[in-house]
Amino acid sequence: MEKGKIILGVLLGASVGVVAGVLFAPRKGKDTLQLIEDSIDKKLDEFFNQSEKVKEKGKKKIKEMAD
Repeated sequence: MEKGKIILGVLLGASVGVVAGVLFAPRKGKDTLQLIEDSIDKKLDEFFNQSEKVKEKGKKKIKEMAD
């Protein structure tokens, strides 16, 4: 299995777990929605940072193969 798919699966699984945990937490709806939004933003940032690393690594490998 590709590393990218594994990373995506882990991030999606973690996000679903966080959302499920937050939804069942005893908080006001507004507070819960803000917590979900913050969590999603954090996970998306992590995902895009990781995808950028994978992209750079791929470019490096392609360059190595071309040389």
